[in-house]
Amino acid sequence: MHASESPLRRLGPAPDLGQHDEEVRVPRTSRPELPPPAKKLEPSRPLEGLKVLDFSWVAAGPLTTKLLAFWGAEVVRLESVTRPCLLRGALGHRDDIPDQENAITWHSVNANKMSLAINLSKPEAKQVVLDLAAWADIAVESFTPGTLDAMGMGYEVLRGINPRIILLSSCLFGQTGPLRDFAGFGNLAAAVAGFYDITGWPDRGAAGPYMAYTDYTSPRFSAAALLAALDYRRRTGEGQYLDFSQAEAATHYLTPGIVDYQRTGQVPSRRGNSDPDMAPHGVYPAAGVDKWCAIACENDEQWRSFCREMRREDLAELTLSERHEQSVALDDDIGAWTKNQSAGGLQIRLQRHGIAAHMVQDTSDCMNDPQLVHRGHFPWAPHPEAGQVMIDGIPYQLSRSAGGFDWAGPTYGQHSMEVLEDILGYDGDQIAELAIAEVLE
Repeated sequence: MHASESPLRRLGPAPDLGQHDEEVRVPRTSRPELPPPAKKLEPSRPLEGLKVLDFSWVAAGPLTTKLLAFWGAEVVRLESVTRPCLLRGALGHRDDIPDQENAITWHSVNANKMSLAINLSKPEAKQVVLDLAAWADIAVESFTPGTLDAMGMGYEVLRGINPRIILLSSCLFGQTGPLRDFAGFGNLAAAVAGFYDITGWPDRGAAGPYMAYTDYTSPRFSAAALLAALDYRRRTGEGQYLDFSQAEAATHYLTPGIVDYQRTGQVPSRRGNSDPDMAPHGVYPAAGVDKWCAIACENDEQWRSFCREMRREDLAELTLSERHEQSVALDDDIGAWTKNQSAGGLQIRLQRHGIAAHMVQDTSDCMNDPQLVHRGHFPWAPHPEAGQVMIDGIPYQLSRSAGGFDWAGPTYGQHSMEVLEDILGYDGDQIAELAIAEVLE
């Protein structure tokens, strides 16, 4: 992430143990009292009043603006039937009816957003976008670098209209450097960042994480950057430009391997499900069709308890190194034992011994998971054509403020008139001229 007005400072080395004890030690008498716990939620949402112009598509950008919309931001999503978002045609449709207004992932990723149908290839569309930029606090785009500038809507143009605007550009590799023009999806960024080479089995080719991995890891970073930029604007009155690289953000999740390479010079390799500090550590077959249970023993005590459950006390005294040396045979023995037992039953019995174990959940299991159900992680929201739609929720809750999804991802241009009339103040003649010019489609 490169920020035009508030660049991140270079971090120093990690501190020694206790290095700053004296600096942070506070006399007991001067410690402030903790605020009382919230008695009830505030009626307003924490980002209520925040105005967002969303140029982005597919997942990385829209998931960022979804977070803002959940907490109350007013998000205007630009889209066109002439260039549909891929999410309208991919990743499943409600009741298997292949219609762009029936796309399950679109409904979830774009919940609480207003849709303005606008064909950006039309010259008349530019002024509409610039008027929205004058209204917005934040703009988010995920075009190939240089596209927004070529359209006459780059940051310098937007800042000339609205000096307080914050523009986030999200792409695979950032706006500068030799790979800036490399257009693609999160699976490509994951491959370049290093995830594919370390994922899979030692005797097979690289497998890689599932789907467009960086599209789903990057929104938490970009949302945090936007909130930091808003805080900077609150203190200084200045907007700024945020240049965000999905691949760079993803490398944070490879920190252990990167640090180990810097320390030892050893390149991480594919090792399947094995772990250097735990054994056994794997996913084992359970009774039923395609049923599995993940099991990990963190220490010798857990291993001995596991052996008692298997009725294999003859293996109980194997050390960690011995378990690694005999991992193939042990995995076969464990799999032969687990395959005739229910994954849920194994999970309960092993957890009683403090062993990390859990059934491998499919989509149906996740949607009915008691913990997720208790926390309301899959709320329902209305859609004008699909009826009630399940939304993938936000994984954290605030003690004083509530969020929520009031509607599912919108239909094409569902809010066009509302945006043009209520937000931009256009009259009937202006809107008619745009319609005649085929801008509003």
